[in-house]
This record gives sequence, C-alpha cells and structure tokens, in this order.
Amino acid sequence: MIGIGYATNGNTDLAVDHLGRAVEYDSDNSEAWVALANIHKELGRHDLAITTLKSGLEVIPDHPELSFLLSETLSMTGQRYNAHLAISGNTSYLHENPNRLQYYLDLLWEIQEFSELQELVFYDNPSLNGQESVVYYRAKIFEMQDQLGSALVEMERFLKNNTADKNVYELYFFLLTEKTSAISIAVA
Repeated sequence: MIGIGYATNGNTDLAVDHLGRAVEYDSDNSEAWVALANIHKELGRHDLAITTLKSGLEVIPDHPELSFLLSETLSMTGQRYNAHLAISGNTSYLHENPNRLQYYLDLLWEIQEFSELQELVFYDNPSLNGQESVVYYRAKIFEMQDQLGSALVEMERFLKNNTADKNVYELYFFLLTEKTSAISIAVA
C-alpha cells in the first residue's frame, strides 16, 4: 500500500493523504484504517486517531485491531473508562496476545471493574489459565475479598509451574505471606 510506504519513509503528510483516499475508496480496508490511525497517534494527534478509529469501526464493527487501538489511544488521553468500553464487547482475541491481555486486565483493575475482571480471569476462557497476568489478578481478587489463603495458593501454584521472571510474583507472594502471618498473630 503506497500510504504505508510513505509513512515508512517518514513522509507522513503524503501517507495521511494516500491512506485517507484509500479508506474513502475502500472503506472495508482495515489495514488502511489502522495505518492512518497509527500515523495520527505517533504524531501526537490523538483526537484525529480516535476519530479515524471510530470511523473505521462504524464501517467494520467489532474489528479487533481497530477496537484495541481505539482503547489504547483513549487510555493514552486519560479516557480510561471509554478505553474499557471500546474493547469490552470484543475480548475474545485477547488470549492470543499476552501483552494485550495484560493491558486489558490492568485497565479493568485501574477503573475498578472488578466484576468483569473476575469474570475474565476465573470463568471466561480456559486457555487463559496459565498466563501470568491472569494468575496474578486471581490472587489480587482473592486478596481484595480477604481470601488470603486462596490468594496464597494461587500464587504458590503459579510460582511452581512457571519459569518466567518471577521477581514481582515472588515479592507479591512474600507480602501475602507476611499479611497472612500478621493477621494470624493479631487473631491469636
């Protein structure tokens, strides 16, 4: 696509022009919508990126890449709840990309959408079970519900079964253990 070539070579004005014409000519061209929005986003034109993505989603509803990019751009502009709304109805593809799943779980935690977070990490998709961010948020939800024993079990199971960088999770496990010990001492 010519517009993407212009963007790659740093000629953003021509890229925007060609990509704009591409979406006018073929409004179902998701690649052009994404490229045009990304150029606006990279240039700090977040409002134009958001407008572009919303226009693309009007033509291609529920397109995962457009939805995710809209959510990410809204989040960058401080519109966290709207970022959540942009992606909430279209989460089935998140398990394919751990970074995007992490982004969405972090977003849900940040805006305190605990019921949706709980639904996603406990019940939504069995293929998510071994992913670090899912196990971490399961433990956080147990802790929030004062089910520290369950939180400890969840983190201990994760630490035994995963070889990923465990520093954050080991620290969290330690803090949970300390919190549980402090509660046991206070009760005794």
